[in-house]
Amino acid sequence: MQIITIFVAKFYAKRLKIFTAMEQYHISIYSNFEEFWRYNVVVMASVKRDGEEIQRLKAKDEVAPAGAELLNPPLGYDANRIIKLDSEPATELTLYIYTSAHLPTHVVHRRYTAL
Repeated sequence: MQIITIFVAKFYAKRLKIFTAMEQYHISIYSNFEEFWRYNVVVMASVKRDGEEIQRLKAKDEVAPAGAELLNPPLGYDANRIIKLDSEPATELTLYIYTSAHLPTHVVHRRYTAL
């Protein structure tokens, strides 16, 4: 059994590729960033055995829709949120982590036009 724990410290797309002997993967993704509630997270994985894809995994953790004008975490938000995935036994795992802020459109536009 291969246990993978990923701490998300920066917010962007990230790809992680792992090769092992035949293992079952248990993946946990979390962050202690105080404003992690401002981000939605999508995790996808391709699980292969001897070069052949045997499983695709996907987990989505949406706090609010894009453009939401939240000033505080929504009611019921768990600050200790963890996204988990479990795979079949495999020899290769490719993991994709996507984070996206659900900021109001005018805030996102202002940030990118200033670059």
